[in-house]
Amino acid sequence: SVFISYQWDSQEEVLKIKENLEKAGFKCFMDVGQIGGGNMIYQKIDQAIRNSKVVIACITPKFVVSHFCNREMALADLLRKPIVPVMLVPT
Repeated sequence: SVFISYQWDSQEEVLKIKENLEKAGFKCFMDVGQIGGGNMIYQKIDQAIRNSKVVIACITPKFVVSHFCNREMALADLLRKPIVPVMLVPT
């Protein structure tokens, strides 16, 4: 499965990437429509990263400075998950 990390301002573009990956047969996790509110969000994201085979980082200037995106990348790196950067906006 694929974990997609992105900053919320890129959501529309990232949804298109997710749809194309799913059409190609990949199971994707993106925090839209798969997570409820509250503190459970962190546990679900943590579990999704741990269960993923690869992490896609959708890079934008806001992604680079996002606390939450950096946390996701740090966990993926700690777990030695392959991280595939996708440059959405030159950064």
